[in-house]
Amino acid sequence: MKKLAMLLSLIAMVAMTTSIFAQEKGTIDFAIGGPLFESAKGKWSGAEGVTTIAPAVWGRYFVIDNLGINAGLGFTKITDIDAKIDLLLGGRYFYWAKDKMKVGGGLDLAMFMGSGNKVPNDKGKLTNPMSVGIYPAEFQYWPMEGGALYGSPFFEMRGMNLGKAGTNAFGIDLGIMIRIK
Repeated sequence: MKKLAMLLSLIAMVAMTTSIFAQEKGTIDFAIGGPLFESAKGKWSGAEGVTTIAPAVWGRYFVIDNLGINAGLGFTKITDIDAKIDLLLGGRYFYWAKDKMKVGGGLDLAMFMGSGNKVPNDKGKLTNPMSVGIYPAEFQYWPMEGGALYGSPFFEMRGMNLGKAGTNAFGIDLGIMIRIK
């Protein structure tokens, strides 16, 4: 019985902590950032690693407390491939917050835009590549009112619609964020 009471007390404390420091409905964040570190490699045999530069500008709107949707534009330059503009859509759920720290996870979908950005899939057909990024823990530190630093490890499946012509990547995003209420 004592163990049950302690467990229920712990659950109640965690629930109160996360609700006190919640990301509130109607909050809007704007950010600029991109990979600080990234490792990407093609899915085909004999593929070599590539270097990617991918800054992005995005905004997040909290539709309910702790759940935000993202939209933005990215600029991707992969080693020997021309730079591309990406449309970014996604979301984050913030599952932990304390003082000036917040942690959330989510998914992003990216798609190269425009007919000039088509690349061949594994069957030779030209198509606009689509990617899915998994962000298990986006760490935010808010040292001042309305301004934050963020970092997030990620795993991306790039060119999901390209078959074996796609790549997998992992790394760490880093950026700055401002909040408008």
